[in-house]
Amino acid sequence: MSADVTPDAFETQRSALLSLLDGIAIAESSCPSGARVAVVGYSAYTKYLVRFQDYRRKKQLVESVQNIALERTSNRRQLAAAMRFVGQNVFKRVRAGAMMRKVAVFFSNGPSQDVNDLVSAVMEYRALNIVPAVVSLRNAPAISRALEADDSGNSMFTVLGRDMAADLRKVKNCAICYDPCRRSEECAFIQEQVKPQEVDVDLVMVVDSSREVQADEYAGVQQLLGSVVEQLAVSSQPRRTDNQARVAVVQQSGTQAPKVEFGLQTYQDHDVMRTHLIQNMQQQGGASALGQTLEFTLKEVLLKAGQPRRKRVLLTVVGTETAYADRAKLRYVSQKAKCEGVAVFVVTVGNRYSRAQVEALASPPVQQHVIHVGRLMAEEQGYARRFFRVFMSAVNTRCQLEADAGSQCSDSVHVWFYDPRVAACSPFWYGGCGGNANRFNTEAECVRTCGSDNPNILPMPQLNSFTTKDACFLGQDPGGCQNYTMLWFFDTEQNECSRFWYGGCGGNENRFVTQDDCESLCLTKS
Repeated sequence: MSADVTPDAFETQRSALLSLLDGIAIAESSCPSGARVAVVGYSAYTKYLVRFQDYRRKKQLVESVQNIALERTSNRRQLAAAMRFVGQNVFKRVRAGAMMRKVAVFFSNGPSQDVNDLVSAVMEYRALNIVPAVVSLRNAPAISRALEADDSGNSMFTVLGRDMAADLRKVKNCAICYDPCRRSEECAFIQEQVKPQEVDVDLVMVVDSSREVQADEYAGVQQLLGSVVEQLAVSSQPRRTDNQARVAVVQQSGTQAPKVEFGLQTYQDHDVMRTHLIQNMQQQGGASALGQTLEFTLKEVLLKAGQPRRKRVLLTVVGTETAYADRAKLRYVSQKAKCEGVAVFVVTVGNRYSRAQVEALASPPVQQHVIHVGRLMAEEQGYARRFFRVFMSAVNTRCQLEADAGSQCSDSVHVWFYDPRVAACSPFWYGGCGGNANRFNTEAECVRTCGSDNPNILPMPQLNSFTTKDACFLGQDPGGCQNYTMLWFFDTEQNECSRFWYGGCGGNENRFVTQDDCESLCLTKS
């Protein structure tokens, strides 16, 4: 019901909803048989139109839908906000049953204004086992890509064309009426048993092993981390460069040095990792010193690792507030991780943690990098495992999205995106609304997040070296190899920093990863 929804578009949505209801049996009691139906309307805000308990006769439900009126508003469409409302409120109380399914179908007149929040909503829906389907009246690539972050195939997107029945068939058969025991070929894209996830990542999991963590909570942590490694395609050659995950585990306790359970190059099989986590890892006790442990983990385990993977992730389980003397170090490590392009994901257990500490530690946006659980019983383990899988999928795909200027809702701003075709960050003009997650305020932020596809680029020399002082006056040199990537050099004739293709080896020191690096050194020296 947002500002751009015309009466004709509204009637199309109503017809599509009635078409989906056709042939569906409505629950006439509280028994787990038939469908209960709720309807909400949304723009920037979401409101109930029909609640689950309102109608137990299909005729009354259909009449109610036929009588819904379009409400005029100047508010823009915020699909992610509507998804969160439905997930947190409409599905707050659901019927029990082994075959009970939760399905949410959202009609949209086109692109949404809060596309970056859509990935957060998809994470939450997958964690809650809610199946979302978005039916759009116009093409909306950003919405489609956000739903693709759920690699299980349970999140669906379709554009409504002239043949409404055909366009809605997938939603009806593979979302609303899907039967995992009798799968049709039409729904083969849904993974009932999800395959190990292919992610080019170095993942270090840090466990709160302090005395504040209860024994049953610690056992839940072991099971959770075991299930996390089980769903990853782990590298069989962790000492070599490939596109598969490497995993390390560190335990934290304030009474002694952090304990490395196993490093990034220790194991080549996720079953062996899981066995170690569940059978061999033991709680350390002592006070919490999360800052100290994360500093050690970042410096000695993650950043020192040879043959680093494209992405680096710290998964931290927090069970209590860190000691007072450790808080300054925790703040430092949080900033250090962000500067190094390390994504920090936090799982809190129980209610003894500090929300301020956790949200300062986690990478932004917080809703994609923090989840809160109770005692990590089986249901909560499943929630956390599914959420983290979509998170890893989003980490893996963000930098592969095409540049998206969004829609013009304010003055255009100069931002950056990672272009996988040239393995470099490039500028573009952003319209202020919409777009996708491959968008960064600065080139440096883009490089930190997406890195470089070229492992042969030599590290930048230290600023106090003699050669660096003269680097700005050296000529452009692409080097002798042909593994090209886009870098920056200082052009003495134009007195400005310009881009050039670097071959991957050799060359000289007039070579910079970002424009800021080049200008900060050379524009002050020329």
